[in-house]
Amino acid sequence: MLSGFPLPHRLLSLRDAHGAPLADFDWHPSLDLLQVHWHGHLTAASLVHGAQMGLSLGAFEDAKLPRRLLTNHEQASGSWEEALPWLQYDWLPRAQERGLALLAHVASPDPASFLTQPDHLELAAALRQAFQAKSFRHAAAAWYWLTHR
Repeated sequence: MLSGFPLPHRLLSLRDAHGAPLADFDWHPSLDLLQVHWHGHLTAASLVHGAQMGLSLGAFEDAKLPRRLLTNHEQASGSWEEALPWLQYDWLPRAQERGLALLAHVASPDPASFLTQPDHLELAAALRQAFQAKSFRHAAAAWYWLTHR
């Protein structure tokens, strides 16, 4: 995070079925930005669970979502490509309907996490059509891009 901005409000620290950290949800109200830090080895089921929890956070339930979303996989590994259809056909329309407009994705450095299947290309195209969306290798670049739009 860049200096000069107020500290975020931690809305949720989500744990997986084994009690290990899965995702932290931080809300930056002055920036209308939700920042999700993913942790550990992600599976399709854990990613869907985390994304569902993000949509149902008390601060946003049945209301508008923040305009900006930064989803950071720098501290995560694993292949979750089986979740791509759910993300495209369930999560994406609900997020768009509830006001999400800008999405920055920070990729995992784990080569096993790189999504190269045709479904990933289809999801990437759908995200770019629904939102201003961009992928990054580093959180600082994603933060800058997202907060300057």
